[in-house]
Amino acid sequence: MNYIHPLILHPAENLGTNDAPPPLPQLPFPLIDLNAEGFTVDHLNWISIKVTNPEQRQKLIQLAVEHELVHKHLAAYPYSVVKNDGMFKINALIFLSAQWKQQIVVPLTATQSTQLGNVLQKNWFNFDMQMQASILVEEVYAVWTSLKNAKLNLIKDDRALNVILSRYKKEYGKKQKLFEIVYNAFDLMAKKIGVIPSFILVNNVLGTQSPDYAFVCILSTTCPPDSHATNGIRWNLSPELTSRLANSTPFASTEHFKQLYEFFSSITDALDPDDSLFNRAGILHKAKEIQLKQKSMLRELLAEGLDYSLFYGSDDNYLVSYHDNNGVQFLYKSYRTQEGERVEKIGECDAAYIFNEAILQQLLAGIGLRCPFWQDCYPDRCCIFRTLLEKIWSCTKPDLSCKLWKPMGCLNKPHHDFVSFSSPISSADL
Repeated sequence: MNYIHPLILHPAENLGTNDAPPPLPQLPFPLIDLNAEGFTVDHLNWISIKVTNPEQRQKLIQLAVEHELVHKHLAAYPYSVVKNDGMFKINALIFLSAQWKQQIVVPLTATQSTQLGNVLQKNWFNFDMQMQASILVEEVYAVWTSLKNAKLNLIKDDRALNVILSRYKKEYGKKQKLFEIVYNAFDLMAKKIGVIPSFILVNNVLGTQSPDYAFVCILSTTCPPDSHATNGIRWNLSPELTSRLANSTPFASTEHFKQLYEFFSSITDALDPDDSLFNRAGILHKAKEIQLKQKSMLRELLAEGLDYSLFYGSDDNYLVSYHDNNGVQFLYKSYRTQEGERVEKIGECDAAYIFNEAILQQLLAGIGLRCPFWQDCYPDRCCIFRTLLEKIWSCTKPDLSCKLWKPMGCLNKPHHDFVSFSSPISSADL
């Protein structure tokens, strides 16, 4: 399952991935659809926009940031902590395999078998299952919230927002068949009882081990399908209960928050009285355990001579790139502060995140291994990742189906002098 999500940015129906055929996989990021008008890679805090005009690009980046900030907010909830730890483990295992000379089977596939799968494959299997179990609630909430925020300060035209929403429903509906009807149900709930209660619903289901199933169960109880109703959804709660749950203030009181949380939990508890399905206690315990062990794990990585920044991005910034059919060009790193937005050149630590992501995508695609910075900055010199790239290449073993796996770029060239990474950013990009 692809963990790269499309962004719908233009209020025009003939743009983006809706009609254009997907291009052939292209290194160094073979999982990315370069036809897409925008995409995000959530665990990397990476936003990319396919617009050349700097003024228009900046406005669209702001819209994309609204979407990505929702995902960053959701990352604090128990299920997201467990899922993100899965991506952490996969990235750490890739680099530890290179360090310890352990074999990496290419292409990297998900398997649960103790006979066929190594540790890396099993971790990818677990992460893939975790992604599939929460993608619906995360994307419904991210689309809904980002468009609501965009209406306040970016796109005042309701028609333009409705076109963007229609295109989101069409695009996500290709892989998530329930996306449109679940989105409509969530939107109806927000209109009936308010934004804060709807947010508490998302908070609630991300405290289970089956967020999408819990989300659908609650929405199908409060907003069941009805072919005679607007958007095929009707409100199912009594006026008295609706009034009790509704919140007209910007922030819910502690008592009101508890009341709403317990109401949503009562629906899932009726389906799962012994907590064996949703496992709220287990997922909370696991999330706390991960947070406690993380510092210890990072210390071990440092003891191995590996900087933990290779595996985790920073929560207070995001990477911005431009892409076209020829590939991806990283532009800058942006911070949101109380004083406003601050931008910087992409530096060495950011380059580590980018390198890490490129290697993972190439192992998954199995069409070749190439440094993402080959010839982008220094055509005749190697960047700081050359030695690590060689170690990774030496550990890979293509399976019988993998006919295209080969060294590319600097791996076919003699060693050059190393240089510190420096972004090819220009003042015009800022």
